[in-house]
Amino acid sequence: MKKGPMISCEEATQLVVMKNGESLKFYDRMRLKVHLMMCKYCSRFEEQNRIIEEQIKKLNTVSVTEMPDDAKLRIESKIDKINYPK
Repeated sequence: MKKGPMISCEEATQLVVMKNGESLKFYDRMRLKVHLMMCKYCSRFEEQNRIIEEQIKKLNTVSVTEMPDDAKLRIESKIDKINYPK
């Protein structure tokens, strides 16, 4: 990351993704916060990324054995219909 006070949208999206996996340095957190206050697109990306992360966590807590049998059969039939390239 470059160390100027303003960051690009590309840098902001990288920081948003990094924020979920690890803690950011104070300076990077502040630069991201300023960018998110000014950029509605990156703010929207941050919100969407947060929702995706929440859903992934929920999926990781659901066991396949808890899935109803009819849902398992529907998934299996869709997988069987996929034409994989040779």
